Amino acid sequence: MKTSRRSFHLQALAFLASFSLDPPALARASSDVLLARNAPAGIDPTDYLVSEKLDGVRALWNGSALRFRSGRPVPAPAWFLARLPPTALDGELWLGRGRFDALSATVRREQAVDAEWRQVQYRVFELPHADGTFEARAERLKAVVQTAAWTQLEAVEQFRLANHAALQAKLKAITAAGGEGLVLHLASAPVTAGRSDVLLKRMRSINPAPCFKGSDVIGVGSVCAVVQPGGSTRFQGSRAS
Repeated sequence: MKTSRRSFHLQALAFLASFSLDPPALARASSDVLLARNAPAGIDPTDYLVSEKLDGVRALWNGSALRFRSGRPVPAPAWFLARLPPTALDGELWLGRGRFDALSATVRREQAVDAEWRQVQYRVFELPHADGTFEARAERLKAVVQTAAWTQLEAVEQFRLANHAALQAKLKAITAAGGEGLVLHLASAPVTAGRSDVLLKRMRSINPAPCFKGSDVIGVGSVCAVVQPGGSTRFQGSRAS
């Protein structure tokens, strides 16, 4: 049985009721960090650095504090924060492909569980206070991570693709392995905030159901209906990017 639009919205509202909605935080999140637009069909990726789109939780490190996109502090253990470098970073807390629900539970706990946090990686993709092109910043970021020498801190791999066919092939491989899709960041771009064409995302959608967007304790995200075998509906949370 298909989920009706009214039923979807009612259930999605109930799902989000477990979070703290904060419209001002939603507005701040849209302007303070770089957000991706959908890539146009047939895009030529040659001017972009491409990376896997992670199904994690956006987190910003200012050199002394780790915060969600909403501005709320991440309740990470002191030992986790102590291993981060003094350089400002932008990235995602991540457990692995398809593990967003488990990650969300871990990072939302007011009392951090060390055993859970030892599985969490901080995968970083930007130096938000640095000058130069994104390509130059990506190289500097790799050096920052290398100096930190900590397995839970990783620089997201950035790579070039020769043409649209290569982009489609990479997208197919990533999604077949359980990934969300690809992100294309204009290699020549300076640090940019807000939703911008310098950052594009390409995803292979397998579920066209609508998503209910809102702001919660982990930032801005959405709830999507996932129809499972037998016709039952599971609601899955995700962060926007």
